Amino acid sequence: VYLGLGAFEDSERSLRRALELRQGVGAHDDPSVAESLYRLGDLLLHREQHAAAESLFTQALAIQRARLGGRDTAVARTLVGLSYAA
Repeated sequence: VYLGLGAFEDSERSLRRALELRQGVGAHDDPSVAESLYRLGDLLLHREQHAAAESLFTQALAIQRARLGGRDTAVARTLVGLSYAA
């Protein structure tokens, strides 16, 4: 919601908190953690923080490939994000 409103600081704070909660609740390789990594990476890409976004997309991709396989749409979406960040 915050991202759509252009409230990047609020969005980043919320996404970082969501990532922290997801990592604290379950396994660090859970697909929900990958989703949080992807969303935070997408925000950082919008903020033109390409190196940070690339790192998050890379982490998300590793989880997605391990847990979801290479043909999942989440993997494709993360690869697109990674291509913009690189």
